[in-house]
Amino acid sequence: MNARTGTLRMPSKRSYRQIKNSRVPRNKIGNIFKPIRISLREIAAASIAMALLVLGVWSGYQIHSVANDIDLLQKEAATLTAQSKSLKERESVLKDPKHLKRLGRKLGLHPARKDQLIKLN
Repeated sequence: MNARTGTLRMPSKRSYRQIKNSRVPRNKIGNIFKPIRISLREIAAASIAMALLVLGVWSGYQIHSVANDIDLLQKEAATLTAQSKSLKERESVLKDPKHLKRLGRKLGLHPARKDQLIKLN
């Protein structure tokens, strides 16, 4: 029989080193993140960028608010213009001499007689 026999080989155990023997210094064992050094110039640039961002958002909000106010005022102006036109038409109808004569007759009024008129010099 020409069968190969298979052998199962187990990997050899490595000896695990303890942390104290590793290359990492003792004071750095607990630190996961590296400390970042930021210069004063970078802090100033980031502050200016943040201020510009806030200013841009605030000015956009103000522009939107003013646009809404303008739209509201334009609608109100159109309403007031239409109301003014309607009132002027009504005034012209009420001041019409024919209308006033009709109202006078309806109320029992008549033109004054000559003896009812007094002239002042």
